[in-house]
Amino acid sequence: MIINYYDMLFSFSAAVDCVDQEVTGAKNNHGKRVAYLTYHLGKSMGFDEDNLLDLIGCAILHDSALSEYLQEAEDEGLHLYDKNGIPDVERMDLGKHCRMGEKNIHLLPLKTDVSGAILYHHENADGTGPMGKRWDEVPLSARIIHIADNLDTKFGLGDIDPMRYKDAVRWIRENRKGLYSADVSDAFLDLVDERVLYEISDENIDIILKEKISNYERDYSNEEMRKIAALFAEIVDYKSEFTMTHSIGIAEKVEIMGRHYGFDEDTAAKLYLAGALHDIGKMFIDSDILEKPDKLTTAEFRHIKNHAWYTYKLMSRVRGFEEITPWSSLHHEKLNGSGYPFEKTSADLGFNERLMGCIDIYQALTEDRPYRKPMTHEEGMAVMNDMVKGGFIDGGIVADINEVFG
Repeated sequence: MIINYYDMLFSFSAAVDCVDQEVTGAKNNHGKRVAYLTYHLGKSMGFDEDNLLDLIGCAILHDSALSEYLQEAEDEGLHLYDKNGIPDVERMDLGKHCRMGEKNIHLLPLKTDVSGAILYHHENADGTGPMGKRWDEVPLSARIIHIADNLDTKFGLGDIDPMRYKDAVRWIRENRKGLYSADVSDAFLDLVDERVLYEISDENIDIILKEKISNYERDYSNEEMRKIAALFAEIVDYKSEFTMTHSIGIAEKVEIMGRHYGFDEDTAAKLYLAGALHDIGKMFIDSDILEKPDKLTTAEFRHIKNHAWYTYKLMSRVRGFEEITPWSSLHHEKLNGSGYPFEKTSADLGFNERLMGCIDIYQALTEDRPYRKPMTHEEGMAVMNDMVKGGFIDGGIVADINEVFG
């Protein structure tokens, strides 16, 4: 499957930024700004094209494990939230967060060895970071991501002004050899001026990234697509403790159904990827609503329905996803036109869109949710057969699901 790698990363960075904003207070486009700054620094410090492109990928996804870390902390009884429900960064185990992120980045099919780039991106040059590593014990890639990440979080570079630019420069000079290694600090001060920081403002960041960073397309094997799917399913599912296995469950089941129908290996792998990404839009939905144990209000339900539209918007930006975008994003449409986000009818929905919709319902019914216990297979099928009678979903596919999973 030929995919534009950086279309994919830049699109999904918006989803990752939602978690980062919720957790650290970082502004929108944080991942993109960190990527652009690391691009400048890496290029000036001798990275060749392959290493530079992989560095950018690491920068965009440097916080990919935040939601996973926070959920695991909750499972362990560590309450890291303040009285306003905002995670307290000072109480977080940044080392564990980095170890999780390092695991995630190795799921991406990269060309070069990026070991340590995420693992050590919170280490300080003087050894005062979470793992106690000094600047000469961590790779240059990690030191570059560290300074870009730290400065954007601290100074809000998305809407920089002359005063904050001077504050940022002063901060780097004061923390040269302390927080940041001397070589990276000097490179930053030599390269990054007010013009560069204006380029990465929220209004410019997408345009400047397209201009500066070359398009990079690659034909990914089915196994590589599965790794990409696993990474983004994990990011999405850890948004809420009640959806930890939802996306992978959908991916696995829709692939099983594809094989039941005799689809070829490429189509089965595409179904797996589409299933893993079908809820990527939930990254834009408030966690309180996703985990609400009571019935949603009309306004809350309207808000949560937007996730399917966000999935469509994110995936439609990725060259190479043209075929699987409707499979992923139309899983809440109904044959009688009562679904969302586009109120499509049976005439608009192909077989794979219908299949994804049925599998999503089956998976949701048979897994734990904040407002109910999981249903048995028989109970789930009874609900789905009622939906068939109401003209909502495809009766033939429902019968096949019963045959395969019964």
